[in-house]
Amino acid sequence: MRKSLILKLIIVLVILAISAMSYKIYTKQLDKNRYTTISMPAFQFTNNNGSLSNQTNVKHNVPVLFIYVSPYCETCTSLLTEIRKIDNKNNLDLG
Repeated sequence: MRKSLILKLIIVLVILAISAMSYKIYTKQLDKNRYTTISMPAFQFTNNNGSLSNQTNVKHNVPVLFIYVSPYCETCTSLLTEIRKIDNKNNLDLG
């Protein structure tokens, strides 16, 4: 009876070890898929300085945030003023 209990315990431990390794492999694969490179579509816009920019001007492998505003919207222009203040304070790269 004791041998049977030890054998069952060993089988359970082996199954747990295999499950843990499988989970680790699975989560690594998920992380790889999460950070795959996606090519940026073609675009063109007028930046903060008034010059034209496109997908070739954008830095690669860094987070990018595009904020679309209307130059005729008072709320939008005040938002841009606040963003410029943050840029001046934190030395961000706002195109």
